[in-house]
This record gives sequence, C-alpha cells and structure tokens, in this order.
Amino acid sequence: MSFPSPEKELDLSTVELKTLKVKELKKILEHWDETCKGCVEKNDFIRKIEELMPKYAPNAAKARTEF
Repeated sequence: MSFPSPEKELDLSTVELKTLKVKELKKILEHWDETCKGCVEKNDFIRKIEELMPKYAPNAAKARTEF
C-alpha cells in the first residue's frame, strides 16, 4: 500500500522501516488512525507498524515476508 505524504510516497512493501524517522513512523500510524501508547523508542513504533501491517496493508505485509 502506498499513500502520499508531503515529503514522499511510501511503499510499505519495500521501505526499510528502521531507516525512517520517528516522525514518519508516527505519520504511518496516524494514517491508519492508530496510536502507539507507551512507545518511547523507534523500535517500539516499528514493532507496532509491523504488528498492524497485515490489517491495514496486507499486500505490503505479505511482500515483506517474502524477502
């Protein structure tokens, strides 16, 4: 799933989440109308996105497991 952002287009099937800034990770969650309560570190946000990806971006989640 790709969605527009002011800076660039993100393709969740190929983007390396750990290279994104926390601000960008938060935008992904905001786009999904989700929050990450208790998330403090970047890895917390990445874990939450990976957990929710099958629900909001199933094609991207499937593509990521094929790496």
